[in-house]
Formats: sequence, C-alpha cells, structure tokens
Amino acid sequence: MDAENQGNRVALASGKRTWNLASPTERADFQTFMSGGYWIESVDTGTVEQGVTYTLRYKNSGGMEICKDENKATVVMINLANAVYRDNMIWSQGSRGHGALVWRYAGTGTKADLPNDVNFILIEMDGPTDYRTLATITQQAGYPAYGCFRNPSITHVQRLRIIQAARALAARAPITYTATDAVQPYDWDGALNSITALRCDSLIEVCYEINGVNVWGMERDADSHTVHYPINDQADNWSYNATWGTWKVGANNRPDNLEEHNDFDAIGWGDTFMPATQCGNVAPVEADTRFQAQDLCQPVGSTGGN
Repeated sequence: MDAENQGNRVALASGKRTWNLASPTERADFQTFMSGGYWIESVDTGTVEQGVTYTLRYKNSGGMEICKDENKATVVMINLANAVYRDNMIWSQGSRGHGALVWRYAGTGTKADLPNDVNFILIEMDGPTDYRTLATITQQAGYPAYGCFRNPSITHVQRLRIIQAARALAARAPITYTATDAVQPYDWDGALNSITALRCDSLIEVCYEINGVNVWGMERDADSHTVHYPINDQADNWSYNATWGTWKVGANNRPDNLEEHNDFDAIGWGDTFMPATQCGNVAPVEADTRFQAQDLCQPVGSTGGN
C-alpha cells in the first residue's frame, strides 16, 4: 500500500506493506491485516479536507500493476486540554464566565461525529466532575459561549500532563467549590494533592501552570508592572491589600502569586482573575492572559465555541 502526499506527510502505523499473495502464509497475513483495518497517522497538521490520498495496488509477479484502489482521508487534530468558556449561570456573576477543560473525545473519526460537541468530555468544577460534555458550554440556551483557548506555546507533552493533572484532581473529588478564592488553602504549597478548594477557572489555571504553561497573571505597581503568572509559585516577598489592590514589601506567609489569583472584587473586576479575564473575553486590566483562541478540531470538526 502506498500513501501519497497531497499537502500532508503521512506514515503507515505499520510502515509500507507488501504481500506475495502466492504464499499461503503471506496471503493469510494480508487477510488478517485487511479484516482488522489499518491506520494512517499524520506527522503534520491537516490543512484541508481530504488532503491525503492513500492507494492500494495489486501487482503481478512481474511487478505490473493490475488494479488499484485510491482513497482520500482528512487529517484531523483534536486539541485536547484546550479550555472552553461561556457565560456563568449564576445571575450575579454571569459576565464573569465559566470555564472547563476538554480532556477526552468519545466519538469516532467520522465527519458526523467530529463536529458533535456531545462527543467531547469535560473536567470542570464543582467536584471536579468529568461527566459533562462540551455541549453544556456551547449549547447552553441563554449563556453565550466565549470560545476555545490555549497558550500557543503549549507542547503535545504538556497537553498530556495537563490532562493528567486534571484527572488526578477529578480522582480526589469531591474538592470543595470556592466562589471567591481561586485556590484554598490560603497558604497552598503548590502541590496538587494539598488543594482543598477550587473555582472553575483555577482548575484550568492550576493544571496549566503547574505544568509550565502560563495563563493569567497580574501586574504589580511596586514591581514596575511586571506580570507574574504561575499560580503555584511559592515566592513570598510582598504583602497584598485586597481592599486597595496595593502591595507593600514584606512577607506574610502567603505566596504572592496565590494572593493575586485569590483577589476577588465585587465591582470593577477587570484586574482580577476570572474566567472571562482568563480567556480574554474581557480584556484584563493591569493583568495579562496568554490564552489565544484555537479550534478544538482542525481543519474540520468542533470549534469549541469559537
């Protein structure tokens, strides 16, 4: 079988295969191979539908081609570990949003299944739970979706580690839901197994930043507006006044970055850590987000609400 390139490099999982059908052993191997199906794995991201052609050829003993069967395939990348968002269903905090991580695809590789958001499984608070589907984000009547996001610097290995961290948290459920603080305890030591409470956006933040992928960070006026990202950073050089949003030099036995993430404003919350500011649906004020939109499936399938 030959795999011919049309815009994507492809490789057969078993390599290029040939069989001598005059040999009973090889004929039996061929029948087993065909009855079990075969996989074609791309080493590049697909850019167009049916961008790969693969061909089965039958040749006689002299190498002359007797017949062939050409097939087309679409190379699809499913961007698991992306975060998805919509408006919050709590009326008093609706515009602050709600977020979740996409950790599993439960459908098939068909064109009908890939755009169906029911096939994408989420990990989210409270709990955390892992039984809701992407449809609860993208198809929740009256609660518009913000989209699907990730830090563009993320690697495939980091995606797997983010999912692993989220699964570890789900396995420890129930973890208390906290509406105001991002993470508890207040002096959290940066380890997954010591978390006692999370919010929906902090589940995303923790899983990303504990694996070296920055998401949201606050500026500090006393620190020349440098943005500080990792929520699990244990540095304690400042004390934060949440009422005035100001810093003063001096440790207070609470990690500085955790103090920033735990800040919760009743009004004027653009400078605080919220799902809407985490993904950039509301532009962060005196803060920053590294998240940028990315469709959940490329080049076809679910957009994740984009």
